[in-house]
Amino acid sequence: MSAPAASPYTEEQQAEFRRLFVVRRRRRRLLTLASMALILTILVLRLRGIEEVFGVPADRWRLYVLAYVGLTILVSLTNWRCPACQRFLGRYGNPRFCPKCGAPLQ
Repeated sequence: MSAPAASPYTEEQQAEFRRLFVVRRRRRRLLTLASMALILTILVLRLRGIEEVFGVPADRWRLYVLAYVGLTILVSLTNWRCPACQRFLGRYGNPRFCPKCGAPLQ
C-alpha cells in the first residue's frame, strides 16, 4: 500500500482556505436568510390585502423582488467559489473539500 499523496498546499495556505470558506459560507447563509425574510414579508402583506408599502404599489414590489432575486443569484455565483482555485463549489452547502481541486475547506 502506498503512502497518501502530500497536499500541494502549505499549512498556512490551508488555514487561509478554511478561513475564507467560513466567510463565504456565512455570506451565503445571510443572503439566503435575507431573501427568505423578504419573500415572507411580501407574502404576509399580500395575504393581509395591503396594496401599498412605503407608498409603492404591490405591482412595483414584484419587479423589485425579481430584481433582488437576480442580484442574489449573481452574488451567489461570484461568492460561492473555492478559495484555492476560484471555481464554483456547486449546490452543496457545506463541502469538506473542493470538488475540483481538492483543497480542504473545513
